[in-house]
Amino acid sequence: MIAMRTSEIAEIVGGSLHGDDFVFSGSVVIDSREAEAGSLFVALPGEHADGHDFVSAAAKNGAVLTLVARAVGSAGIASIVVPDVAAALMSLAAEVRARLSQVTVVGITGSQGKTTTKDMLLQVLNLFGETIAPKESFNNEIGLPLTILKCSEATKFLVLEFGATHIGDIAKLASFANIDVAAVLVVGTAHVGEFGSVENIATAKFELIQSLPKGGVAVLGTYDLHTSAMATKASGQVVTFGPHGTVRAEEMRLLDGEPTFRFRGHSIHLNFTGGHQVANAEAVLAICESLKLDMTRAVAGLNEARPLSKWRMERSHTPVGALLLNDCYNANPASMAAALETLAEIGKARTGRSVAILGEMRELGESSRSAHESIGRLVAQLEISRLVGIGEAGETMVKRALEEGHRDAHAFGDHEAAVHFVEADLSSDDVILVKASRGTHLEGIAARLVGGVLQ
Repeated sequence: MIAMRTSEIAEIVGGSLHGDDFVFSGSVVIDSREAEAGSLFVALPGEHADGHDFVSAAAKNGAVLTLVARAVGSAGIASIVVPDVAAALMSLAAEVRARLSQVTVVGITGSQGKTTTKDMLLQVLNLFGETIAPKESFNNEIGLPLTILKCSEATKFLVLEFGATHIGDIAKLASFANIDVAAVLVVGTAHVGEFGSVENIATAKFELIQSLPKGGVAVLGTYDLHTSAMATKASGQVVTFGPHGTVRAEEMRLLDGEPTFRFRGHSIHLNFTGGHQVANAEAVLAICESLKLDMTRAVAGLNEARPLSKWRMERSHTPVGALLLNDCYNANPASMAAALETLAEIGKARTGRSVAILGEMRELGESSRSAHESIGRLVAQLEISRLVGIGEAGETMVKRALEEGHRDAHAFGDHEAAVHFVEADLSSDDVILVKASRGTHLEGIAARLVGGVLQ
């Protein structure tokens, strides 16, 4: 974090300082296990644990300051007591952002692709100067402030990821982020159960565009009508990407699942799995264009970029050599379809079978059953060799696949039974996709299949 006196921090967050007044410039953490020498530990109340119970542990790991809602006694650490720890964290982040006049901020939102686009962009922007971006999917009222607080006086670019489950969520976070470039990747059906309609999702995503100051740039995908329509409502400069955009991939094809394409005379080979990754790469190129960066250098960075976040088409191999694609971080109908299309493409290029192990796509509301039936139908249409459905939603997919003429579709309510079934006849030429929403914990099946322990 940028340097501040502890008394100054206390004033910013409306708290009272207990302990020494000194200059703080360390890291800010919410997990006592991540505390290090000179860090600030934020004692957030949690669903299963209260951060206040871990202040002593944070101090033992080197933390010198804590943000708390009540006095922590003789923990051997300076503390700032505030009425609301989460609100204080946001206030501190807002002040730090206001002081970072040298930093260019890029905000990214969309129904899918946010984290992979962020990972690609981080690696490209690092070629042009120190860049800070969230780890994994830190895109809410806790993760976004923590990301801002990672910035120092040397930071040139700050990439922020914006998630939402309600209208107003993005507007609240964007109100203190002071974004220079706002990118909306796509509006889809993720979280439609929470929002009520795709139109409401579009309204929520557009909040990021509305937050732009005069001179800000909107970067918009052209993969859906809702995102494309934002171009006519944006008040400032707009850069578009995708099939109808000014930044557009050409001659796209897959090499063992990895996309290659041409862009304005440049050859690009992404080290990411799936044709849908091209849209993420186009977004990165559009953002770089909006920042007026050297595009030859940006393309070179994109060619070198690698996946940074786990369980997003993560490639590994089973003990017998089968290729496994772990895409368990999240799932919605669009991302599930994209993953299945990738599985089918890779399967066609190999002599073995394509195996889809699929679980529930959550937060789809009333459309849940029909969405899962559509995925079962797609499995049959894509001629994927085997479908293994997990849980009630998996059973729905399997039933529809069988109705569509699929001959190798099986449902399991138990992860262990599913693993044993799949392992029984795997060959080195097979390719396996494991995908579902995060809450189904199918990453345990993926870990077991590559030789680990069922989680």
